[in-house]
Amino acid sequence: MADFAAHNNARDRLLRIRMLRVLETAKANPAGVRGQMMIEIFGGYDPVDGFEDDDHLIGLLRDLEGDHYITVVDLRVNQQHRLAAETISAQITVKGTRFLQGHEPPNPLIADGRIVK
Repeated sequence: MADFAAHNNARDRLLRIRMLRVLETAKANPAGVRGQMMIEIFGGYDPVDGFEDDDHLIGLLRDLEGDHYITVVDLRVNQQHRLAAETISAQITVKGTRFLQGHEPPNPLIADGRIVK
């Protein structure tokens, strides 16, 4: 069980840094990157090394948003519909760019090479 949890934590740390890099590359796009595009960039759903499902993607985006590395926009027209990959968009913030450049403190939730777990 511990190996499974450790694997998932390591996977999520790598996904967060990869997500930041994708958003940094796309920062010139004022609409940001939709969740569905992120899934396509990462090769679809892969519970072993990628996103398990929409909720997993959204959770990782919310983690990055909580630390102010990105902004997340809810694109749902009807708020009663479920939030999904096709109804969420994200953009990197100045803090997120600074993190990628090494100008922000390391974050244990993000595998950027400065914290070894």
